[in-house]
Amino acid sequence: MKTATLNALLALSSITLSTASTLYSTAAYSEEIANSSKEELVVGQEYFNSTNNLTVRDESKAAQGFLSRSDKVIVLDLLTDRTDDYVKVKVIKSWNYDRSNKQIKGQEFLVSYKYLSAGRVDYKNFEGKYFVIQNLATERLRVYEKQCSETNLCNHKMVFETEMVVGEDTKEGNTRTRVGSYRVTEWVKFYEDGSKAYPAWWKEGFPEVPSADKGVLSWTRSKYMPESYENPSVRGAFGWFAALVGPNHDSQWTHGTIGWGQNKKEFIDRTKGFLANVFSDPRSHGCSRLDNESIAYLRELLPVGTPFIKIYAREALLDGNRTKYTQRTGAWDYILTADRTKEAYSIDEKKVLDRGVPQDKWLEQGTYEYDMYPNLVYYSPAKKLWGWRANVAGSGNVYKVEKDLMKGVYFIDAGLIYNYEHPVNPDKEKNKIRVGGFSDEVAPSYMILNKNKISLDRVSFDDPEVKKKSYQK
Repeated sequence: MKTATLNALLALSSITLSTASTLYSTAAYSEEIANSSKEELVVGQEYFNSTNNLTVRDESKAAQGFLSRSDKVIVLDLLTDRTDDYVKVKVIKSWNYDRSNKQIKGQEFLVSYKYLSAGRVDYKNFEGKYFVIQNLATERLRVYEKQCSETNLCNHKMVFETEMVVGEDTKEGNTRTRVGSYRVTEWVKFYEDGSKAYPAWWKEGFPEVPSADKGVLSWTRSKYMPESYENPSVRGAFGWFAALVGPNHDSQWTHGTIGWGQNKKEFIDRTKGFLANVFSDPRSHGCSRLDNESIAYLRELLPVGTPFIKIYAREALLDGNRTKYTQRTGAWDYILTADRTKEAYSIDEKKVLDRGVPQDKWLEQGTYEYDMYPNLVYYSPAKKLWGWRANVAGSGNVYKVEKDLMKGVYFIDAGLIYNYEHPVNPDKEKNKIRVGGFSDEVAPSYMILNKNKISLDRVSFDDPEVKKKSYQK
């Protein structure tokens, strides 16, 4: 691999936690109205933002940034002498930045009173059709259709599987992707960071992005960067869509990457390639990165509130014969459109056509063939993963966690975990796995296998369709 290409991969991997959380928006999203008048609020009391991207403004009402859902403020003044909707607040909890790239935490702004709620909106008890399991160890993301009986006997069906790239493995461990039980709090289309280091994949007035036949290096060239941005690094690093999650997210989102739909998984595969990992570690700083077709399909499937469960586990099959999996692949037609609407609309072809989006706004039309058949990724003992080996595709232990810390098992064909514990070793900084999400659950109860209700007679730790690597035998 050429040095220039390696440097481009490194640039793509250097998206920091602070910049990943600083998308700037000039419009508030209005999904949940908590109050009908200013008088419902109390000066000096703390409130949570109950909607997506609530604009914060200065005294002249000029937009300066935004509050994410569940960011916290304290009300300073109800401004009852004004006829508009604004109250004065001080931001006491937020990861976001203002127009001048200064963190908004600690600053005072005007915000609409309508979206300030005394209670946090966390979606913990969200009831939806699907849930997501990200196995950080194997770098696989799987979507399951929830299937539980009236007696809470659960044996779910996997409907989607794809590869992902997790956070970089540094000695400090602070750039690793965190395990935990999260919920999707927001979808963003063409995400970009507030520091303007990673310009959006598409934005009105920006130069066109590199064509699909261009390599990774092209996405770092100045000709594709907006002139008004001082030191941009990678164009379109967050891809087509980003799923923001919470709580306790540490700005670790799941998002797309550079490239077009027709590039398929090219730029994900390159990140896990042999040469890329011998000479560098071209990974993210905590986010989970997917190819653009995969993240767009997730946007189609998963509404806000969907559980995102991140674990670090050995994989097995509850039913070694995979009896209920008769269909291996599915197909989804899409049209990527040139807009950055607050709704982050799905790009499903039928929905785009139904919305009447004119063809001069179409960027790419394609068909995504996705995997619906669960295949194991074998675990590799840490002692056999010297050097770069853990980072190469299929190692099954990307952070080189010792075998004695790998508790329990994840049944990939059923979306269930059994005797699982996060492999956290508080006595060791090296290979330390950090935890985010809800502090009182490893996963929702419908993900926990009860051996008294489900037979383990057909469990298999082997997959005849997957070839083991030499150091996994």
